[in-house]
Amino acid sequence: MRLVRRIRAIVALAVVVGSVSGPALAARCVEVGGILDVPVRGFLRDEVPNLTLDFQSGESFPIAPLSMTASRLRIRLPATGLPDEAHFKVRHHPDHGPAKVVANGQLCPSGPVDPNDPGAGTAGSGVLDARGARLPFERATANDVAAPSGGAEYLLAGSARETTRAEAVLLRLGVTVLRRNQLDGLRLSLLALDLNGVVRPAQLRSALAREGVKVVVDRHNVYRAAQGTAAAAAEPAPQAIEAVCRLSPSVRVGLIDGPIDTGNPALADVAIRSTSVLDAREKQGSTDHATGIAALIAGKATGGVPSGVAPGAQLYSVVAFARNGGRDVARLENIAEALDWLIAARVGLANLSLAGPENATLAEVLRIADENGMLMVAATGNNGRPELAFPASDPRVIAVTAVDADLRPYRKANYGKGIGFAAPGVDVAVPTGAGGVAHRSGTSYASAIATAVVAQVMAQGVQGRAAVEAALRRNVTDLGPEGYDEHFGWGLIAAPSCN
Repeated sequence: MRLVRRIRAIVALAVVVGSVSGPALAARCVEVGGILDVPVRGFLRDEVPNLTLDFQSGESFPIAPLSMTASRLRIRLPATGLPDEAHFKVRHHPDHGPAKVVANGQLCPSGPVDPNDPGAGTAGSGVLDARGARLPFERATANDVAAPSGGAEYLLAGSARETTRAEAVLLRLGVTVLRRNQLDGLRLSLLALDLNGVVRPAQLRSALAREGVKVVVDRHNVYRAAQGTAAAAAEPAPQAIEAVCRLSPSVRVGLIDGPIDTGNPALADVAIRSTSVLDAREKQGSTDHATGIAALIAGKATGGVPSGVAPGAQLYSVVAFARNGGRDVARLENIAEALDWLIAARVGLANLSLAGPENATLAEVLRIADENGMLMVAATGNNGRPELAFPASDPRVIAVTAVDADLRPYRKANYGKGIGFAAPGVDVAVPTGAGGVAHRSGTSYASAIATAVVAQVMAQGVQGRAAVEAALRRNVTDLGPEGYDEHFGWGLIAAPSCN
């Protein structure tokens, strides 16, 4: 059996302040990513642990407690990056006063391990449940934000009061809180979690429910632009872009997308207010998709690119897509921050030309945004499946599919129960760099055109999701079987006549 080499930390702990002799170190040990179980020092009993793992070399690693009772403190060592055979101290840093030593010890040399050992080489794996059975370690997928343990991050959402209550449960279970995010516009708190392989998601939800903590928890998913590929060259169906009225800049339309190329000729004189919700480590995604979406909504006619369907509207652009592994993705947390910013800016309409897996935490964000009067339009997705992508499948969102110039469904469009309307989305002309033009296909472009039509309706004084949808239904062109169907929804959306 082939053996691979990895770091193995052998840690001996002294739970009193001071040094420990060499022989004592070898007697008690824990692997990298393993758990230290030490008595609680008196100075910790009335404080929240704020711990670091400090080495004589000056290196320091923040560490979070897995759990803490009146008598015992459990700590997980970092999974990588620890110096070999180094002496360390675990220190608590109180809000006031000097740091205090909780434990000290030494890391021992690396050693070979069996790669077929199910508990080897993975921080968080090898943890036992209450019955002594090994919990399966579920690694993050391409649809997830990865946690330090190698599993998926989870996002917990609730009020500030409920998330504070949740933290006590998380500490007891050994779940690490990676980040705290307060969204004032939504009046919502988010906690990013690493389950560390010590608890299953269902167990976490059950533990929170038993304590009466009113929060939602789900995986921290990533979402992609709902952009397909070009089909046969065609012009967009004219019904959706007739009778276009120039709107007042007081009409505000939000975009949650990548960065916009504001210097593109198609966007000259378009009022665009922009912000980014990416963190310092994230690199902005491409301008290609967002620039096309912005032009379809409010751009001016230039060199083969027709005028947007809501000219004069002011665009509020939130950069939520980052480059990651050769693709542009938006983290759920960034989407929530984007909606929060739009609500704070008093934007009442948002285009969501993105698609991904159904998610309870994002659904909670959408629920609150809807309660705040935000109308959201989303793309059904481009997988050709008989189910809508999320967030289009959420009942609070207007779901839009794509059709071509002959009013046929886009061949890659998702379909099914919940589709609201159809809009042009096959070979739609959009601007490219240096004033060029390209033809793009996908439900994201249909969503942009539909969003602009909704802006036209709202500009005529129609307010509220139910009233807007009713106004849209009165002006559609029925497609497919008579009445509502799961390929076209209520039919091809159209702009209202100008007042």
